[in-house]
Amino acid sequence: MKKLKRYKFKDYPFKFVRLNKIFAYNYEFFYPKPLLYSLLVIVFALSFKNTKYIPFFCSLLSVTLFNLASMMRQNKSFKAKRMTRKKTRENLTEEITYILRNPSGINLSNIILLDFNEAHYDKDNKHITSYYFGELNAHEEKRFLKKQKMNNGMGDKNLGPLYLSATDVFGIERFSFLDNRTRFIRVFPEILSSKLPKLIVDEFSENFGLFDARSVGENVNFYSTREYVQGDRINKINWKLSLKTKKVIVNEFEKNTNASVMAIYIDDIRLHFGQGVHSSFEYCQDLILSLFYQAFKSNNAIGFLSHQRFLKPSVGRSHFHAMEYMLAKYQLKNFAHTNLYHRSTQKVSEAIQFEKKIFHYCEVSSSVFIFIPFFKGKVFSSYLESIVKCLKRGYHIEVVLVYGFKELIKKSFKDYPWLFKLQETMDSDIAEVKSYLRNKGVKVHAVEIDNQMNYHEKIRDAYV
Repeated sequence: MKKLKRYKFKDYPFKFVRLNKIFAYNYEFFYPKPLLYSLLVIVFALSFKNTKYIPFFCSLLSVTLFNLASMMRQNKSFKAKRMTRKKTRENLTEEITYILRNPSGINLSNIILLDFNEAHYDKDNKHITSYYFGELNAHEEKRFLKKQKMNNGMGDKNLGPLYLSATDVFGIERFSFLDNRTRFIRVFPEILSSKLPKLIVDEFSENFGLFDARSVGENVNFYSTREYVQGDRINKINWKLSLKTKKVIVNEFEKNTNASVMAIYIDDIRLHFGQGVHSSFEYCQDLILSLFYQAFKSNNAIGFLSHQRFLKPSVGRSHFHAMEYMLAKYQLKNFAHTNLYHRSTQKVSEAIQFEKKIFHYCEVSSSVFIFIPFFKGKVFSSYLESIVKCLKRGYHIEVVLVYGFKELIKKSFKDYPWLFKLQETMDSDIAEVKSYLRNKGVKVHAVEIDNQMNYHEKIRDAYV
């Protein structure tokens, strides 16, 4: 809904306080309009005692009535609009166009615009951006182009409301414009590269040997030729082509990649922490997409499983883009907090159900990567017990632990002392979990992503 409001005299209240605080508490009262109205009342009172004040009163009254009539007309016709794309990509600088239209016959000044964009944040971690546009002439329409960086992570982000305030040329009359409609801008992820971990060969899969990748390997399918380098096998030399070119030429062949990668995402909202780009939710998604991207380039099959979604392992560019689109609009799963999870003898029921889903959907011959944020408590411990039980079914499991509160404390959670306590014992707690899982035969990747300066390096070496 769009709302236009003209400031009235009652919008500038005056509070009776001590002299040293009178300006701090009544700064709006000292705007031109309340001062003009106060002066008009004083001159009107003086004109009863002395007629020489009547011309001054008439002059002030005419200026006041003219501005009032002009702004009342302005209040019905002014328009402001924001134009931007509905889809963008993470860390991309987008151009946002603001259109201001002034159809009335008076000029506008001191135009201040406030825009809320959840996909963008400044150095103070604020999503509200302010702009000062100066003047807008009568019967004029202007377009202002501003740039904002989409640096608050992936997903559907709120865009709006839009607030604007302006005055007349003299600064006497003021009005505000509010467009409180909330729209969404979908931010797709920025794919960060990582080193592909060692995957197990899916020898028992019905698709074994069918994933032909256009890369150099030991297949029987011819790929290309190149000049001999030290270390090449002699049986790969192309003798006919070597005689023609008078150089030693060797043959290269394609390779088969026969691994199936399954990413299991613990999307339980009780384990996740942070907001926007500074959140375990964002870190886990970046790690999953990085793993998918490397597996996709090697033409391995990639699949996804969580509390809410299951995507069967498959290959191809369209399947990878489907994964990217799904994670771009993904939301965490909410669970009721009715069970008594503080009891040591009771296991979280959602962890038991998730364990059954793994047995039902995941092939034993696939490489299973379980992504879980570290948040010490009964819920986290229950999921660890379920992960260990999966080993008895013959799964090859690698756990990716995402942890770290330094950046979150600095950006979002300054008022929560319990986070400081968790951060103090973080190193010992992580070491305990890693030791527990490795003793059970689970490979662990502990990724601490607390510094945005080395974020890409942490993602790149996450699976090493």
